[in-house]
Amino acid sequence: MRFHKARVDSIGSSRTSRMYSSLVSQVKHCMAQIQGLHLVLPQRSIRERHRLLALIEAGDGVAVSNFLDEHLSRPRECLVAAVGGVPGPEAFRD
Repeated sequence: MRFHKARVDSIGSSRTSRMYSSLVSQVKHCMAQIQGLHLVLPQRSIRERHRLLALIEAGDGVAVSNFLDEHLSRPRECLVAAVGGVPGPEAFRD
């Protein structure tokens, strides 16, 4: 969670940071479900965070946006499947 907060705060917008803070409890709840059900391996999360930082450092906004979409959609869709919903194709991407 500190990683995500640091990324949001690095924007330098107090408004954006406040909006993020208002969502943190929901984010923590979803992350607890994802981690508790072992839907994403910790090693994968670490690799993905390193990749995200590299893309940010490279200044490639489009690649950052695309990667964030992938980084967030896979666990979301795996959680959908775990609670009995119909997951999107993101759940099955490696």
